[in-house]
Amino acid sequence: TLESKPFFYEPQVDADAYDTWGQEIATRSVLGHEVFYMDPLYAYFLGAYYAAFGHDLYGVRFVQVVLGTSGCLALFLAGRRLLGTRPAFVALALAGFYETLILYDTALTKDFLGAVLMSWAIFGVTVATGSRRWGAWLGTGVLLGLLGLVRGNALLLLAAVMGGLLVGQHGAALRACGALVLGAALAILPATVRNIWVAGDVVLTTAQLGPNLYTGNHPGNETGRYEWPSFIITPSPRDEGPGFRKEAERRVARALRASEVDAFWLHEALAYIAANPVTFLRTTGKRLAVLFNRFEIPDSYSLYQMREFSWVLRLPLATFGWVVGPLGLLGLLIGRREWGRLGWLYLLFGAYVASIVVFFVFDRYRLPMIPPLVLFAALAVAELWKRLQRGEVRAL
Repeated sequence: TLESKPFFYEPQVDADAYDTWGQEIATRSVLGHEVFYMDPLYAYFLGAYYAAFGHDLYGVRFVQVVLGTSGCLALFLAGRRLLGTRPAFVALALAGFYETLILYDTALTKDFLGAVLMSWAIFGVTVATGSRRWGAWLGTGVLLGLLGLVRGNALLLLAAVMGGLLVGQHGAALRACGALVLGAALAILPATVRNIWVAGDVVLTTAQLGPNLYTGNHPGNETGRYEWPSFIITPSPRDEGPGFRKEAERRVARALRASEVDAFWLHEALAYIAANPVTFLRTTGKRLAVLFNRFEIPDSYSLYQMREFSWVLRLPLATFGWVVGPLGLLGLLIGRREWGRLGWLYLLFGAYVASIVVFFVFDRYRLPMIPPLVLFAALAVAELWKRLQRGEVRAL
């Protein structure tokens, strides 16, 4: 329903940056010439598609929809293992009709991949904990590593799962951790080796941690929202990286490598947080509130603007504010009694929330936390239905 609109074939902001990058990979240079600043997996997905099928923006969106739908399948399979068949169908329906996922499955940005990979990582963890085979943990590590190439902050999930294995004192915890790390390395090391090869600079994935943390925590930002520093001309991928580099080099009065620019802004952000702990806690609290707010904060795309152009998005779909958010939080409360069965789901959900609230929040940033929240929402629906069948009106 959006194909006839101008922006469908004329990408803007992040979509334009990734589209241009994908075309460069497909037609000019696979490796590029600088350390990654933006997360690279989606760009190489576009590059591979463009190389095989040409610059077809309709076709690539169709492939994204197929991949996005596979994430719904992953949630169903994970939900059946964790909750049972009926709640799994509820999770499938909630994910399939969740409006923001529908929007971003057709958007030329990396964000749909975050939800897809999180869904399959949840399924991978359920399989791995059920079978305790190292191959299942290896595959889960690959999925978490790929997720880290879509959202760098999601690498915290890898550390959280390793911690869960070790704290849980599983019989084969060390072997499982080794398989998990090996799988993640298989996904991440190509980006690291590529950074070293093209720039002679050791950067694990991207050189964006410091600039992003500083954007959310600097003297000009006490709201917790995305408020770019005064030395950034425009908040676009084309200006952010060069802007942070130029300002860092001005302050230290020498040329810096990408890793040094990243480390400089990380130090500046941490110094600001250490000097203003009350402000940091207050702004982090605001970010946490925004993360669970019903309003979908726009960035490259606005859900509310897209509704004006698409009758599909005007349908009575599942939303965060009226369906997934409240039911998901209720499921979090209900499921606390079944920590042994749902502990990994809590861990993945909590780790992702923790990885984002120290930065800033857009609607697309919270997409990877939707899959575990959908499963908790399905748990809540199943419990409410049981109460209703038993006539426990007061409890309901």
